[in-house]
Amino acid sequence: NHAIVRVVLGGKAYFIDPTLQNERGQISALPVPVPSAAALIVSSNSTGLVTLPAEAMDEALVERSERMTIGSLHGDAQLQLKLEYRGRYAAGMRRAYRAISFVELKKMLLEQFERTYPGVQIKEVPKLGDGAGGASFIVEAQFTLPKVLKEKDGDFSLAQRSHIIEGTLGLPQKLVRKQPFWLDAGRYRARYSLEVTLPNEARLVKEDDSLSVKNQYFDARAQLAWRGASLNYGVDYVIGNPEVAPAVDFLTIHLLPY
Repeated sequence: NHAIVRVVLGGKAYFIDPTLQNERGQISALPVPVPSAAALIVSSNSTGLVTLPAEAMDEALVERSERMTIGSLHGDAQLQLKLEYRGRYAAGMRRAYRAISFVELKKMLLEQFERTYPGVQIKEVPKLGDGAGGASFIVEAQFTLPKVLKEKDGDFSLAQRSHIIEGTLGLPQKLVRKQPFWLDAGRYRARYSLEVTLPNEARLVKEDDSLSVKNQYFDARAQLAWRGASLNYGVDYVIGNPEVAPAVDFLTIHLLPY
C-alpha cells in the first residue's frame, strides 16, 4: 500500500521514496527504500514484478572512530570521538540527533563512556554535520577521561568498548522456535577503530593479535597492533544473513567478544 519512484538517469534506474525526510546527497548515494523487495512498475509496458537492488554493503553503515592521547601513566586522557552513519542510517540518525536538546545530547554521549571510564567529562559542544556531500551524517565530540590507565602489580591496562555490536542481535529468550528468527539489525556492516598515543615510558607486554569469526551469519574480524608509542585496534563486523531458520542451533550464532 505504498508507492516509491523509479528514476532513470544516464540509462541507470534509481529507486527513491519521496516521503522520507532528512535524506541528502546525490541520488546515486541514496539507499534503496526496500532492498531486494519485489515491486510493480506502474506502466503499460510492465509484464511482471521487478526486484529492487540489494543494499550496498561496500562501506560500513555505522563507523565509530576513537582517538585517544594519554600524556602520562597516571594522568588523564583526551579522547576524540567520530561517529559516521551511512546508507539507511544517515537520515534516521540525522533526524534523531537534531531533534534533541544539547543537554540530552551530552547525556547520551556521556552514557556511552561512563561505564568504561568513570568520571568522563565532555569538553565542548558536540558537532553535528554531513559528510560525503550529504550522503552520511557525522557526530563529533571530545572527552576527558580521568586516570584512564589502571595499575595492578606494576602493570597498566586500558579498558575499551567498541559498541558496534550492541543492539544488533536481539536474541529471543525462547530458543525453541517454529518460525524463522530475524536478527535485529538485518543485513549490517559496522566498523570500529581505536588509535591510542601512549606515554613514552609505556612498554608492550602483548604481541600483535587478531581474531576472526566467520559463519553463515557473521563475518567479524578484530586486529590489534602496537608500534612504538602507538596502539591501534580495529573491528570490522558484518551480518551477511540475518535470517535464522527454526531448526538452527543457536550455538552456531557466536556472541563476539568485541
